[in-house]
Amino acid sequence: MVSPTNGATGVADGNFSLVLTSSAYAIEVKASGGGTVALPAPSPAPSSIPAPSDETVAVPALQPATTYAVVGLFDAGTSCEITTSIGTFTTQ
Repeated sequence: MVSPTNGATGVADGNFSLVLTSSAYAIEVKASGGGTVALPAPSPAPSSIPAPSDETVAVPALQPATTYAVVGLFDAGTSCEITTSIGTFTTQ
């Protein structure tokens, strides 16, 4: 997770770009109190992002003062699904 950085606090409560290093995972954002935020598929980061292999994901409106876990899903929706933690952030 490039931006926000892992463990960041005071992150805007939505409508920002989550920047990730390139991965083959589907991405989910899970609220600490439960619930999953649907995210679109990652797209290549604009040239203003430092590493050309980075990807961005548009994050919709989120709950304020909530910790979110960013989770990667490999083979999402199959019996072989593998979940991996990518990082966390807390909204302002």
